[in-house]
Formats: sequence, C-alpha cells, structure tokens
Amino acid sequence: MVSSDISNACGRRSRESPQGQGYAETFKEQILAAYDERMSQRGIERAFGVSRQTLSTWLKKRSEVAGRATTNEDGVSQKDRG
Repeated sequence: MVSSDISNACGRRSRESPQGQGYAETFKEQILAAYDERMSQRGIERAFGVSRQTLSTWLKKRSEVAGRATTNEDGVSQKDRG
C-alpha cells in the first residue's frame, strides 16, 4: 500500500502525511495580486483553476491578518490613536 498504511489490528487505515496538498505560497500571492488588480473571482477561477470558495477563504484570512496588524496590544486601532 503506497498512500495508506494499516495502522492497527482492526484494519483502520491512516495516511502517513495527513496534510492536504494545498497551494504554494507564491501561487497564492500571484492569485491575490490578480484579484487586487481587479480580476473577478470567476475570472480567477477560470484562469488559475482555483475555486471561488478557496479564493474567498484566502481573502478573508488576509483581511483578518491585516486587521490584527493595525491594532496594538490593547486592541486599539492605530487609526484611533490619532
């Protein structure tokens, strides 16, 4: 058995490497740059073969990271500090 292995006497199988295949960071950056340049989600789906759901997830994570980067340790936005 190549991709799975019998892990115990009951015959259950498990993968040696449970991580998903995922996308390379450079590929994600290229796709997000295309989105930033006003390419539609549907266009990205067609051109790069990445689902709109995946793109939406990446955009949501990026906005969450950007939101955390603009607040200090007290949770005060840098814009609010004046």
